[in-house]
Amino acid sequence: DFIICGYRLFIGAPVPELFVVWAPVMVTVGGILKLLKKHWFLIGILCSVILAVLLPKYGAGGPPLYPKITAKWIAVIIIFFLQGVSIPVKKIKTALLNWQATLLSIVWIFILTPIEFFALSHLIGMFGIVNSDILKGIIILGCLPTTISSGVVLTEAAGGNQAISLVAAVATNMAGILVSPLLLLLFLGSKELLDKPWLFLAKLVLRVVVPFVIGNLVQPWLKPLISKVCKIGDINNTLMLFVIYTAVAKSTFQKPDGIQIPQLLIVFGGLFSVHISILLIGFATSKPCSKSLPVPDRLAVAIMSSQKTLALGVPLINVMFENDPSNGLYTVPLLLYHPMTLIFMSVMSTPIRQRLGGTKDKVKPEKLSEEPEPPVEEELAAGCGDIQAGCDEESQKEGTA
Repeated sequence: DFIICGYRLFIGAPVPELFVVWAPVMVTVGGILKLLKKHWFLIGILCSVILAVLLPKYGAGGPPLYPKITAKWIAVIIIFFLQGVSIPVKKIKTALLNWQATLLSIVWIFILTPIEFFALSHLIGMFGIVNSDILKGIIILGCLPTTISSGVVLTEAAGGNQAISLVAAVATNMAGILVSPLLLLLFLGSKELLDKPWLFLAKLVLRVVVPFVIGNLVQPWLKPLISKVCKIGDINNTLMLFVIYTAVAKSTFQKPDGIQIPQLLIVFGGLFSVHISILLIGFATSKPCSKSLPVPDRLAVAIMSSQKTLALGVPLINVMFENDPSNGLYTVPLLLYHPMTLIFMSVMSTPIRQRLGGTKDKVKPEKLSEEPEPPVEEELAAGCGDIQAGCDEESQKEGTA
């Protein structure tokens, strides 16, 4: 309507009927494109899964994609190399001074959450409804470290300590390369995970550890160079969508009945309950463990403990369970949990900040005088008297002149 009025005002001619018809459509399309640009990765995850279910044979193996080389080696190596380039290791020093909150975050991420997800997997498994491979994926999800960029952003939006969330994210992602496989050995057992431990260790070092270390070493000069061309996160996310497609396509091709909607709904409800419980437990227990922690620090501990990384999780699962035909099903809980936590915390960050983020004491205005204020009628009468006196003085001066 604003554009149409402006057209009539400045052009002085009637608006073309075609423009009037298509203007609302153009505005709607512009809004949709803006939404797609903002949340393209979350929408891309959904599209990758749908594409893998509809066209699994292209991602299951062989030409033209050759996922055994492109997805399992090239994409994974590039992802972890760029992870090493992008992680801000130098900023760890600023948050290491607050070691209590940082230590709590790391302990909660690698101890509390694996136990909760392990319990959830066995609780759902008692009913015999959900696929055992998806239940195993829930345990794998609990052993992963927290997110980096999204976790820090959500912590800041909720009024938490951004420095603590950053150091917790960096420390757990660097340690998770080795700690997560060890946790999986503990919860899943070596027979289910490792048939040839030395071969697995060699693959883990070549695909994950070495690219990550090299990327971290060349970070000072390579990161500014890449940032001038594009965002490092966009490159990683694009490769991630390809890895997700090939992993889910392989499992769908070999196990067509592995993914069912009722099972996904049950798993989604369980994951949402665990997410809420981790937030509450992380926030509640951080105060007894350290009475000196302020509310922003406790918020950082709770939020970072409840997040799980997709950027490290999918490639790590792809490396650890390379020859397992169910490795795509192992990623399903992670693909459900990651978008769910992002959306939920994005919605709840403002209420949390308003309720818990305001730690500053309100300053009460001091009384200037102990004398009671005069009534409104007396003020009006006094003001009218002053105005009348001023008018009389002006009249006398005019008369004298």
